[in-house]
Amino acid sequence: MMIKTLKLKPLRASMRGWMCGAAIMAMASLSACSQAPYQQAMSTSSSASMVTAQARGVSAQANSLVSSLKALTTTTGALNKPYANFTSALAGFKSSFSSLKGRIATMLGHQKAYLASWNKENNSISNASIKKVAMARYNAAAGDFANVQKQSDSVITSGDSFVTYMDDLNTYLSTDLNSSGLASGEPLFSKADTKAAALKSDLATLETGMKKVSADFATSGHPAAPVAKPKSSGWW
Repeated sequence: MMIKTLKLKPLRASMRGWMCGAAIMAMASLSACSQAPYQQAMSTSSSASMVTAQARGVSAQANSLVSSLKALTTTTGALNKPYANFTSALAGFKSSFSSLKGRIATMLGHQKAYLASWNKENNSISNASIKKVAMARYNAAAGDFANVQKQSDSVITSGDSFVTYMDDLNTYLSTDLNSSGLASGEPLFSKADTKAAALKSDLATLETGMKKVSADFATSGHPAAPVAKPKSSGWW
C-alpha cells in the first residue's frame, strides 16, 4: 500500500513569510531603540507639535458641538434636522478627542524614552563641569515634561467628563425629543457650556506646554543674527 506524503511547500512558504515578518518587526524595534538621544528629542518635539495642532482642533469642535446643542434646544421648528446635526457634531468631537488622546500617549512615550536615554548618557560623563551643565539641562527638561504630563491628565479628565455628559444628553434627547422634553432639560443643557469651558481652558494650557516642549527640543540652532546694512556715505 502506497502512503502519500504530505506536501509541505505551502507550510514552509508560510513559515518563511512569518519569520521574515518577525525579522522586519524586530529590526524596526531595534532601529527605534538605537536612536541617538538628539533623534529622540526630534521625535518628542515633532510629536508635541502634533498634539498642539490636534488640541486646537478639539477646542474648535467643542465649540461646534455646544453650538449645535444650542441650535437644537432653541429651535421653534421641526427637531429632526437640528438633532441630526447635534449627533453628527458629537460623533465628530468624540473621534477628534480620541485622536488627541492617542497623540498625547505617543508624545509621552517619546519623552519618556528620551529622558531615559538622556539620563543614561549624562551618567557616562566624567568631566565634572560638563556633567553639571548637562544635569541642570536634564532636570529643567524633566520639570517641563512633568508639567506636560499633568496638563495632559487634566485634558483627558475634563474631556472624558465632557464626552460622558454629552452622551447622556444625547440619550435623554433621543428618548424625549419634543418641546416638553426640551423645556424640562433646559438646566441640563446650560451645564454643557460649563463643561466645555473647563475643557477648553485645559486644552489652552496644554497647547502652551506642548509649544514650549516642541520649541525647546527641536533640532535647530539659534536664529541667525541680522546682517547690518552698510551706512550710506551720503554722496551715493
